[in-house]
This record gives sequence, C-alpha cells and structure tokens, in this order.
Amino acid sequence: MITDMTEHGLLEEKLDRFFTFSQDLLSIVGLDGYFKRANPAFEKILGFTEDELLSQTFIAFVHPDDRVATLAQMQKMANGIDTICFENRYIGKNGSYRWFSWTCFAPLSGEMLVYIMGRDNADLRRAEEVLQEVHERFRGIYESSKDAIGYANLEGRLVDVNASFVALTGYSREELLAKTYQELTPPEYHQAEADIMKNIITTGQSFEYEKEYIRKNGSRVPILITAFAVKSRKGKPIGLAAVIKDITEHKHAEKVLRKQREELQIIIDSSPAMIFYKDKENRFIQVNMTFAETTGLPKGEIEGKSCFDIFPHQAKNYWEDDKEVMASGRPKTNIIEMLETKRGTRWVQTDKIPYKDERGNITGIIGFAIDITERKKAEEKIQHESEFLKTLLWNLKDGIVACNAEGVLTLFNRATQEFHGLPVESIPADQWAEYYDLYLPDGKTRMKKEEIPLFRALQGETVHHVKMVIAPRHGAIRLLLVSGQALFSSDGKKMGAVVAMHDITERKYAEEKLRKVNSFLMSIRNINQTLLVSQNEADLFKNVCSSLLDLKCIKFAWIGVIEKGNFDVKPVAHAGVNEGYLSSIKVRWDDSEYGKGPIGTTIKTSQPVVITDTEDDSKLDTWKNEILKRGYNSIASLPLIFNQDVIGTLTVYSGEKEAFQEEEIEFLKEIAGDIAIGVKTLRLEKRLEQSLEDLKKTLNGTIEAISLMSEMRDPYTSGHQKRVAQLACAIAKEIGFTEDRIEGIRISGLLHDIGKIVVPAEILSKPGRLNDYEFAIIRTHAKVGYDILKGLHFPSPVAQTVLQHQERLDGSGYPGSLKEEEIILEARILAVADVVEAMSNHRPYRPALGINKALLEIEQKKGIHYDPDVVNACCKTFTENGFQFSA
Repeated sequence: MITDMTEHGLLEEKLDRFFTFSQDLLSIVGLDGYFKRANPAFEKILGFTEDELLSQTFIAFVHPDDRVATLAQMQKMANGIDTICFENRYIGKNGSYRWFSWTCFAPLSGEMLVYIMGRDNADLRRAEEVLQEVHERFRGIYESSKDAIGYANLEGRLVDVNASFVALTGYSREELLAKTYQELTPPEYHQAEADIMKNIITTGQSFEYEKEYIRKNGSRVPILITAFAVKSRKGKPIGLAAVIKDITEHKHAEKVLRKQREELQIIIDSSPAMIFYKDKENRFIQVNMTFAETTGLPKGEIEGKSCFDIFPHQAKNYWEDDKEVMASGRPKTNIIEMLETKRGTRWVQTDKIPYKDERGNITGIIGFAIDITERKKAEEKIQHESEFLKTLLWNLKDGIVACNAEGVLTLFNRATQEFHGLPVESIPADQWAEYYDLYLPDGKTRMKKEEIPLFRALQGETVHHVKMVIAPRHGAIRLLLVSGQALFSSDGKKMGAVVAMHDITERKYAEEKLRKVNSFLMSIRNINQTLLVSQNEADLFKNVCSSLLDLKCIKFAWIGVIEKGNFDVKPVAHAGVNEGYLSSIKVRWDDSEYGKGPIGTTIKTSQPVVITDTEDDSKLDTWKNEILKRGYNSIASLPLIFNQDVIGTLTVYSGEKEAFQEEEIEFLKEIAGDIAIGVKTLRLEKRLEQSLEDLKKTLNGTIEAISLMSEMRDPYTSGHQKRVAQLACAIAKEIGFTEDRIEGIRISGLLHDIGKIVVPAEILSKPGRLNDYEFAIIRTHAKVGYDILKGLHFPSPVAQTVLQHQERLDGSGYPGSLKEEEIILEARILAVADVVEAMSNHRPYRPALGINKALLEIEQKKGIHYDPDVVNACCKTFTENGFQFSA
C-alpha cells in the first residue's frame, strides 16, 4: 500500500509553525507526567527553556496549593473524559506564580500522550479580582452609607435597599422589597414625584428634590432625594436609583436658623441705630426699620437704590467715604453727616466697615448711623449756654473762685476782684494774699488755711453757708456767705474746687434792723392781743408794760395817769428793772422842777420826748442819781391821748445810749395809740354792755307782752305759750344747744301761737269738737304767726320755727306738709313741747290728761310724727332731770 506523504508533510509543517508561534502555552505530556514537548511561549512567559521543562514532570511547576486539584482534573481523563478545563498557578523561573487556564485533550487511540494548551489569564484574574474587590467595596459602601440608597424598577417596585434605608423607614428589607416607593410616600407628593420620575427617565438627568416618607410607625420623616436613571449597556433605562438623606436635623436647623434670622432681624430693626448694607455699586442691599423711619421712606423704596437716588444732595460725600473704606479695607468711624429727609434735616454719626464674602473679598460696606440731631442741638445749646454762662459768671454779683487739683487758683470773676480789692488785670494766684486778709465772722480772728472755704472744698468737704469776713487792702470790709464743693470728672477724678461768695454785709445790717422791727411788731401783736383780752384798764396797763420787755432795748417800762384836781402823775402799772425806782421819785406835769422832765413835758406838749443820753441831759438833774443807779442810759416818754386829751404817759428806759431812734419812736407812738384805743374801747364796752342789757329787758318785756296779749283772747289756754317756751328750752339744753340758740327757742315758744289773734274767740273757747270749717281756721294760725314775725329781725329763725311747729315727720302736719329733714330742728323741738304741754293741761273740749299720758303719746308717735332724739330728750327732761312747769 502506497500512501502519498506529500500532503501529510505539509500538514505537519503547518502544525509545527502553529506550535512554534502560538502565544498560548502548548505542550505534550506523557502519561508518566513528563513534558515531551513545549513550545517557545513557555520560555517567553515563564522563563524556562524547553530542555529545562523536559527534565521534570509538569506537576513540579504547579503551585503547591493547586497540585491536588490539578491531579484530580488529570484523573478525569484517565476515567475516560476526552477534554478537561481547569485553572492553576504555574511557577516562573524568577520564582513568582501566574494563573493559567488549561485545556487538556485525551490521547489519540494507541497514543500515550496528552495534548495541553494553557493560556495566561493573569490579567483576567487580576481584572476579576479587581472587579470583585470593587464590587465588595461598593457593597460595603452601599451598606455602610449613612444615606439611604434604594433601587427600583421602572414600575416603582423596590429591587434593592441598603441598611440605612431600612433604618430610615423602620421596615425590614423583605418588607421594603415587597413595596413600591409610592407606598412610602404621602399622597400629596405623588403627582409631583411622578412628574419628576418621568422627566428623569426621559432626559436621563438626575434630579434633587425634597419630600417625606411615611415610616412603619406612621410618623413622617423629611428627606432629600437625589434620583437618577439606571441604564443598560445599550443606554436604555431599566430602573431608578436614589440616594436619600434624612434632613430632619437639617429642617430643624433651618427652622432654628430661620428663627435666629427673624430674631436677628427684629434686633436689627429694633436697634436705635440706622443699619444699612451697600454693595460696591453704591446700592442699598438692606436697611433696618430705624433707617426707614429716619428717612421717612418705606424699606422697599430704599433697598435696591443708590445714595444718589435717596440722598441726591449729600450722596457724593457718602460715596467718597464708602470708596475709601472699600479701598483701604479699614473701618471709618465717627463720621458726622447731615441727612436731608422727608422728615426734615437730621444729623447722624456714622461708622462704616468693609463687608467681605466667604473668600475675603470686599463686596460692599456695612454702616451704623446714630441720629444725633438732638445731641447736635444740645451741643449748640450747650455752646450757647456756655457763652451765656461765661457772660453771666462775669456779671454775677456773687464772687466765684475756682482752683485746680493742686490748689492753684484758675478762675475768678469781676465780683471776686471787687470783694478782694484786686486789680482789673489778672494776677498770679500766689499774689492774691497781697491784696486782702480773711477773718472769721467776728472780723478779728484771722482765718487759718484749713479754715478757708476753698481749701475745705478742695479737701472734699461740701461747704454750705460759711460766714467769712474779707478785709481788702483797698476797699470796705465785707461779710461774705460762702458755699462750695469739690469738682470731679465723669470718671470720679478730682479736678479741683469752686466756691461762690455772696456779699451779706448789707443783708446783715438789714437783718439786724429787721430783727428789731420784728421785735417791735411782735410786741405790738402781743399788745393788741392784750387789748382784746383785758377786762379792765388795770389789766390792760399791766399787760402792755410786760409785753414791752420783749424788746431787747427796753429795760424798764411804766404807765402813769393824770389825777383830776392835781398835777400829780400816778403810776398805775410797770414792768422790768424797777428796784424801787417809782417809789423814790416824784413826777408832776406843772411848772415845778418835778414837771420839767420828759414825762411832764410830754403831758404838757402832747408830743413824745426822747433822752438819748441820760448822763449828759440837764433836764434829768432832779432824778439823775436814781436813773444812773439803775443803768437807765436813754429814755422815751409818749402821751396817752383819749378824746384829744392827754390822760397819762408811757415811759420806757433802755440800758443803751441812743436806743430810741426814729423807727423805735414810731413803734412806741403806735403802742401808745393802741393803749389809748384800748382804754377807749374798755370804756365804750362798759357803756355798751349797759345799753345792751337795757335793750334785752325791753325786748323781753315786749315779747312777753305780745304773748300775753294773744293769750288774753283765750282764757282757757292762759300761760300755754310761756310753759311751752319753758319745756322747749329744757329740751334744747338737753340736746346741746348753745345759749344763743336756746334763747331763740324761748322766743319762738312765747310767740308760737301769736297767729291765733285772727281766730274768733268763740272758736278758741268752743267746748266741743270743732267742725272742718272751724279747724281750717285754726290751722291758719301758724302761717299768720309767720307773716307777723317775718319782718322782725331775730338772731335765730323764730319766724320759721313758728311757721313749722305744727309740721310732722310723716308729712301729716300743716301748713306745708313738710317731712323729716325739711323741718328745722327748732320746729321739731317746739312741736313736742307744744303737744306735751297741751295734753298736760285743761282745754275747753277736755280735762287735763297729765304728764304721763302726754309722754306716752309722744313715745308712741316717735319717728312718725315726732323726732326720736327730741322725744328722748323730752322724756329724760321729765324722768331724770325732774323738769316741772312753773307758774
């Protein structure tokens, strides 16, 4: 059999070329495990030559951890499997291992060889490992993410969720994978979210939005979702993924921040300062309410506009300051600016600071402006007042002196120059002592330094009304009243001291004069009171003399009167240092030596006589020894004149010479006149009392005569008015009436029935009951009595009492049907007395009922007809006071 080997040779040549140039590992291994052939790729990939491989079994090149698995795979071929595939690691010549994928083919029939092809899959293994690592890393990140992550299919069914998603919703993973994301979403979000999902699927763009999830426990949680489409390799959307953040804290923080912003805005708007923010284009970005109120514009009309829009006349200056602050990056403070606003011109003090963004770039300025309009006005006012005070200080009559903390005199006004006798031009403080001396108020004791008011004020003492005598080298000595205090700065540091010196020299003299005048006025007042209380001339004279001793200048005073029929002057009263003086002298008002003194001369001339110095006056020779013995150094004698006649003299003595000057004599003349008036008054009162007594007797006689005249027409009621008057007076006394008021009651009682003079006698004495006509006539007597008496003047309401004595508390009386307080108390007393007397005595129409029945009647009608207090007083008058009617 002949076989053509040409084609077979060509095939082997092609296989050898494939074996040689293959990039995969190709080898032939015998059943004994040794390499029989290996292609050049082994050397290229592992570094072993074919000879090095042929010298060992293939298992020697396998990683020790993979040998068992590799032998197990090879055993499969022994068990009849034609082809096997597996992976293991082969060692390289450099000692490193690499992963290979092997494919083994079973030997041909009768052959003892295995054909093996190996491919280096190190890169693939590394890619798989990386992919696995990335997958695991992504899964770890996915599961450990604090944000919830979920994946849903296009129908909204959840396909996968991470642990944070589970924690966020409170459902288990299994529960969530049975739900759609719409089931977790409140209904109000459904439509909006559906639109968002449609847009994401359509555009393929992610979308971020906020909504809420409903937790398993029913509570809601606010979330921020970033949703995006998941696409296939071909770019077709296959699902939706979302990263979900729990924004509860964020929402809370937003709420807190919003509240803080609102509170901050309230604070800013409530600030008394104008606060504003302007950008680099000079536009107002934000202003507070104070700014708006100050300018008179709403915030909406300011924000967004520039200074040139709001303040066109001043904007240029504002803008220059703004640019300076933004250019320098430094604040500018205490800028005094004027604002022309709708509310008028305002002055503000402004601070401007640069405003920087988060990168530190200056984007504008922030300003703080305080309205100082009132302060500006106050400063102008203070300036004006300062000038005014400066002028006032210079023109003050009080001297003003100030010193600094070291005691150096720094200020004095014109009055100070005059007080101290200083020259007009200023002189150093250390030279002041050359121009004056300071003394204590006695004017003799020189002041020590620590006693000087300015020095005391500098030591911290508040000096108040300290008297000081200043004796200038040139000028009059003055008494000054000094007040002052230390001066302190606002931080409590002592700056010096100031005193004010008021010249009280003239005031002192005036005060002394005033004291003397007041003494005289007090004496006159006392004497006038004496005039009012003195019951007789003796008391009057004695009290006047005693009152005159209140005057310091008077040592002794006496009053003498002229006796009729001789020229003697009789002492009737005296007070003061007498020591037997009046008994040791003789005084007359004739032409004898005893009548030539001041007393006799006063009586004869009716004029005051004054002896200013008793020792040098010859007119006193007769009495001089007695006068000087008692220290009488000056005398004044004044006439007491009554009805143009001298009735006596008032003579006063003083231990001082020239004690009685013009003013004192005028006061003494007034006192002498008062004494004369007192005498006249006492004598006139005595006559008047006698006349009044005579008039009372006449009046009482007239009243009793009128009363008797009215009773003569009704013999059965004779003595009725007199007895009523007796009882009414007793009741009034028990109630507490004064004597004058009781007298009025007495007169009213005597005359209360005088109106019966118009009633016919037959009606008055009718023995039976009166008819209505007759009773009506009787009832007129109260009004008739009033008409008779109303024209007469009485010191009490006699006519009114007569008119109302038949009135009753309940209005049942006549003639006016008056009630309760409408009836005067006198009439209420007279009503009770009238009823009691009438019931107690005989009447033509009935016998006497007696006192007991009369008292029982008024008790029963107490509070109805009769005043309860009057009834009680009437009963007490009879039962306790033992009252009885007199004849």
